[in-house]
Amino acid sequence: MCFIPFTMGLFMVLSDGVLHRSLLWWKRGAMQFANGFANGFMFALVSVWFASCSQRAMLSPYGMQ
Repeated sequence: MCFIPFTMGLFMVLSDGVLHRSLLWWKRGAMQFANGFANGFMFALVSVWFASCSQRAMLSPYGMQ
């Protein structure tokens, strides 16, 4: 699901002539990439926590005897 937007974004960046960009442009791009990665990781972690909590609540009458 994330492969298509990633490849489209990568194509847009590479086709724009990134070799002629300044160091500040690269630094800002790296920060945006790191922020997006951290944001996605946090959403994945929260969704796993919610799934484990809901599974425990559904199975608790059987596990606690």
